[in-house]
Amino acid sequence: ITGAKADHRFKLKSSHIEVILWKLAYRIFSHLNVPVSNEFKLGLKKGSSLPLDIPESVVDSISDDILLASRKALLIAGPNQPPSVHALIFVINQVLKNHGNTVGYNVLPFSQSDIVKKTSLDSILGFKKDVLAGRIETLLILGGNPVYSSPVDVGFSDLLSNLKDVIHLSQYYNHTSEYCDLVIPESHFLESWGDLVSTDGVVSFVQPMIKRMHDSFSDIEILSMLLGKYEDDFNLVQETHGVSPLDASWKKWLHDGMKSHSEKSSVFPFKDNGFSKSFDLALNYSEISDDLEVVFVPSFSLYDGRYANNGWLQELSDPITKLTWDNAALINPKTAKKLFLKSEDLVDISSLGKSIETVIFVVPGVADDVIVLTLGYGQNKIGRIGESKGFSVEKLRTSDSFYSLSGVTLIKNKGNYHLATTQEHGSMEGRPHYR
Repeated sequence: ITGAKADHRFKLKSSHIEVILWKLAYRIFSHLNVPVSNEFKLGLKKGSSLPLDIPESVVDSISDDILLASRKALLIAGPNQPPSVHALIFVINQVLKNHGNTVGYNVLPFSQSDIVKKTSLDSILGFKKDVLAGRIETLLILGGNPVYSSPVDVGFSDLLSNLKDVIHLSQYYNHTSEYCDLVIPESHFLESWGDLVSTDGVVSFVQPMIKRMHDSFSDIEILSMLLGKYEDDFNLVQETHGVSPLDASWKKWLHDGMKSHSEKSSVFPFKDNGFSKSFDLALNYSEISDDLEVVFVPSFSLYDGRYANNGWLQELSDPITKLTWDNAALINPKTAKKLFLKSEDLVDISSLGKSIETVIFVVPGVADDVIVLTLGYGQNKIGRIGESKGFSVEKLRTSDSFYSLSGVTLIKNKGNYHLATTQEHGSMEGRPHYR
């Protein structure tokens, strides 16, 4: 959606984003004479000399615009980009003096906790090591469906088989529930109490919209049981914040929707004290390749598949493709022509011995030689509405290629698959507008 709204948009493979950032960094650092370490200088020089299928004049124009907008510019990296890309974005924003103006960073009470320092991927890989080493016997899973959504090489279902007791709090009996000893019904967030802390330090409250429809439990209620004392989530939230239902402060917080306002953002100065080690200074990317690259993206309506059993969300069309009730392999017209493909053709996409079947949908805007695969579909254990809708692509996701995958093979199959799209909802089907 951001790209569709942009005045200028340049299509790039996900693996090429870091290259253009090195080129921009080289121009910006050279123009501003930023002092950096010799290691970082080598990275800048090497990165700026790498080939890219965008003209150098375009990169010059982008850097000129960014320099002119210093203090008012903003560079943002997508959540699927590697740490080296985010580190480059941080440094460029810093030297342009954007920090404190267009972007800020907040120090929160939990900023230094392990759960923040590690990514979800790091955590699940660490969990695998602990299970195989025999350090875990009992596992409590609060929501989610890790058997379906975790990297295929983790083998989450096999790990669960190695544990003594596995308990799953879930709204649905899904792929993960099948491997658990006990499944506890989870309360919907619209029928639960809770509290939240936003990234800018705002403390707010989760208030239920309806009374619970079934005998279910929220996550904080389950955690309180583990501590040896069961209380409902309403009382737990009040105890956490030291109030009672009759307190004026509690009534005001519920009225305002928050307990505190945002904290002032903190600005961190750029000091190259080993910071450059987080960059991919090896820069293995050496040449422009026409190999196919897969990019995994969450669904706009189903996210990672957790909302697949919601018929209203299944019916909600994708804002770009306008597809409903299905996902597809998205490619642009140029790639489709090169591969002799058209919309609704069935194909096999394979990599490292793993293969999936899906359907092609041709849409402008996708980068050349890129296949966009939407997550969250093709589940066979999620509920009557969500089961067997669309194509599962999770089999291709590994811990090393969780967000994107290079060097895949695509083979066209016989037959086709009809897709439902609202793009042609107002079509006149060849009839004249008037007679």
